[in-house]
Amino acid sequence: DHPTEFELVTAIGFEYFFCKKADIVVLEAGMGGELDSTNVIPSPNLVIITEIGLDHTAFLGKTIEEIAKTKTGVIKEGTKVLSFATCEDSETVIRKKCGEKNVPLYNPDFEKVVLKESSYEKLCVDVGEYKDVEVFLSGKYQLRNVAGVVKAAEILKSDFNISGESIVKGIKKAVWHGRFETLCNNPLFITDG
Repeated sequence: DHPTEFELVTAIGFEYFFCKKADIVVLEAGMGGELDSTNVIPSPNLVIITEIGLDHTAFLGKTIEEIAKTKTGVIKEGTKVLSFATCEDSETVIRKKCGEKNVPLYNPDFEKVVLKESSYEKLCVDVGEYKDVEVFLSGKYQLRNVAGVVKAAEILKSDFNISGESIVKGIKKAVWHGRFETLCNNPLFITDG
């Protein structure tokens, strides 16, 4: 088959990371796992599987279980897995694949996130031992993402030198241009695309 645009951009990305001698690469799969062009890498340090829903059913499967099975194709021996799954059907598939590959499975500590302040511009949260963490990504759903980021960084501490201060700074510096982004305050003008 002729490569897709995503596959070509993935190859360009790999070349760029190689030329820059990147220490850590955050590599997001396209739509799936097993057959995704990003899955050519050997065993990643950490696989993160976010909530699984009925998306791309024409390619990934018709049920949550089938889609989860496809997405767990990125799990390889020697990696660690962080699962956001709250659906028992997908969590069962993920747990089974981790057992087959003999890899540890972690879940974010969602209950450790305490919202202290919320506005359209930022959130202020406590995440376990990390206090008054500023999040400049809007939306209360970001609380789950912050819990996941903290857990991922804590898991990767065993492979990389990541300090608690770096975790807090990284969360504070995270931006997502064009996603509920405030362009000006007087008048208030927000773009979301």
